[in-house]
Amino acid sequence: MLITPHLQARAERSWTGSIALSEFTRLQSEFQQPEKAKVDVSLDFFMDDERRIRMKGGIKVDGDLVCQRCLNSLKTTLEIEIDVCILYTSVRKRIDTGDLDVIECEKGPIHIVNLIEDDLLLGIPWKACTTDAECLEDTKNISEFQSESKVGITRPFKDLGKLLLKGK
Repeated sequence: MLITPHLQARAERSWTGSIALSEFTRLQSEFQQPEKAKVDVSLDFFMDDERRIRMKGGIKVDGDLVCQRCLNSLKTTLEIEIDVCILYTSVRKRIDTGDLDVIECEKGPIHIVNLIEDDLLLGIPWKACTTDAECLEDTKNISEFQSESKVGITRPFKDLGKLLLKGK
């Protein structure tokens, strides 16, 4: 879905819809079976008091999130609030955004995915497990597997520190 932010903001329009998670290329590795998940989006576009283009709303994702600590997947619902100022590259240096988050883009139509993907990535927790006990047990299993698989591995930079100190 292509939108033109400044036209949406001038008319104070909203955009509500669902987007397949598979359209978010940078998010696919964070979820198991991204082709089955969807992203529900509800955004309001408006011009603020200082005539800046603003986008405010919420994003909701239901899917099997992969825990980055133990690599298990868990059924998770992510709800992310978004409040940003959209600036065009040509006017970036002339507008004071204060403490607002900024999305910088070229003037013209932009895909809605490009406007919200960064906020989705930043909203993903590094540890999706609900308890530390689950995560720690799986982390122990991973470390045991890694220690077993180190047999026969060469370490070419093992003595690099000694060589650097020797050269001084």
